[in-house]
Amino acid sequence: MEKTKQQTNNTTKTLKILKEDIQVEENTKRPCHMQNQKQEQGQEHVQEKEQEKEQAKEKEHLQEQEQRQDQFPTNCILCCCPIEIYSIIDCDHIEVCLKCLLRQELHEKNFRCCLCKKKITNIKGITKQELQQIGLANLKKQHFLTYQKKPMIQYLGQEVQEMLDGLYSYRCKECHGQKKDERKIISEDFSNSLFLNDHLVLYHEKRLCQICLDHKPQFPSELKEYSLHEKQQHLKYDHEYCKFCGTYFYDNDALFKHYNIEHFKCHICEGLSEFTNEAEVWYKTYSELELHFKLDHYLCQDPNCLLEKFVVFGTMEELKHHNCVLHEKNQKNKKKQKQKKKKVANRVKQNNNKPTNQRNQRNQRNQRNQKNQRNQRNQRNQKNQKKKKKKNAITLDICPIDFERSLQMEGHFQNYDENDHSFYYYEEY
Repeated sequence: MEKTKQQTNNTTKTLKILKEDIQVEENTKRPCHMQNQKQEQGQEHVQEKEQEKEQAKEKEHLQEQEQRQDQFPTNCILCCCPIEIYSIIDCDHIEVCLKCLLRQELHEKNFRCCLCKKKITNIKGITKQELQQIGLANLKKQHFLTYQKKPMIQYLGQEVQEMLDGLYSYRCKECHGQKKDERKIISEDFSNSLFLNDHLVLYHEKRLCQICLDHKPQFPSELKEYSLHEKQQHLKYDHEYCKFCGTYFYDNDALFKHYNIEHFKCHICEGLSEFTNEAEVWYKTYSELELHFKLDHYLCQDPNCLLEKFVVFGTMEELKHHNCVLHEKNQKNKKKQKQKKKKVANRVKQNNNKPTNQRNQRNQRNQRNQKNQRNQRNQRNQKNQKKKKKKNAITLDICPIDFERSLQMEGHFQNYDENDHSFYYYEEY
């Protein structure tokens, strides 16, 4: 009985496997266009589902905006003041007033929403009345005007424009608000801070702080005007002073950066100051720091190390170790190099003295021939001169003493030839 059951089970399994193989063969035998149609139908079905999801999200977003229309925030979450002008950004958060959002843009390089951290590319300013009349859902249909001084800012009404002009325009605070007849200038606004500063110096004996203009993130309307005494006090107490260069810097960070670039400090004393709690000592130039190294530390006097700079040690043992490792090897190498140079120079001299090449031999022969020719020419010239002298000579048989005296009186040159036993005289030409 058991054997018959096993046989029946095996037969059922084989039948199932055969049916599956037949179905696979039928699917493979179907035409390709039927399979393509099914794939296209599946893609269309997926696209329809995605569109439905997007529509559902838009509906939810509109419903949220409609619910928020009656629940506009009254106070700004940053300054906690009542909101007069709302700021609408890409993520539709309106919990921050326009002035705080613009101040955030001054301080931050990567300008993002303070709630959802989404990057802000466009700001729309709108008053509370306009927002209640239009509603958040219909804002995209409205035509906003771009602000010229800041193209990323847009506005609807004149109130927002006046507020933006008050923030971003350079105005004299003393002349602003006066009548045109009483004003010392025709226009209230200046194009930049330089013209405003010139106006303050000429007409009001005041001036702006250039350091604050360059480094402090603030609106042009928030610039402070100082008299000469007030500016001196402002520089003394609000900014940092470099005693070496005689210039002021915005804060400690700017001063520390200047010290690291232009001036020097001792790295050995800096390491010891962690244990002694002593103040850092700065030096104007490297020559002053090098003098400190010589007096208080152990400076390597090798010329190469002096050129490299900052080769100094805290103890004598470290300096000795440095000399043993580097300079003794260098001295040995220098001696070897000198010996090699001497050997090379001696070889060059020996090669120059030995006329091994044919050219050197020819040059020596030519020099010898030239010398021989010169000697022969000189001998010929001497013989010719002697012959000329003998032509002008005259032999005499008279008493040589009387004739000698007569020649001396007349001023002629005379000579006595021992072979001929006669005098020769020569006239001077």
